[in-house]
Amino acid sequence: MRVLVVNAGSSSLKLRVLDDNDAVAGSADLPPPGDDADAGDLAAALESLGPVEAVGHRIVHGGTLYSGPVLINDRVETRSGH
Repeated sequence: MRVLVVNAGSSSLKLRVLDDNDAVAGSADLPPPGDDADAGDLAAALESLGPVEAVGHRIVHGGTLYSGPVLINDRVETRSGH
């Protein structure tokens, strides 16, 4: 299964595609949204990475509610107020 991993930070948007062995099968780095990147750059980067079957996104803003990794589900969204 090819998985697109998204890491949106304050200084870059990093995209990695991992293969069945967790090896990097493709990558793209873009400026964060609102800087020099635009939707066309993102679309081109995603197209260059090829098809994927799943997407994972790292979110760091757990605040005081979460001190470790959690799966974002209905309970988490409700507790977070979103």
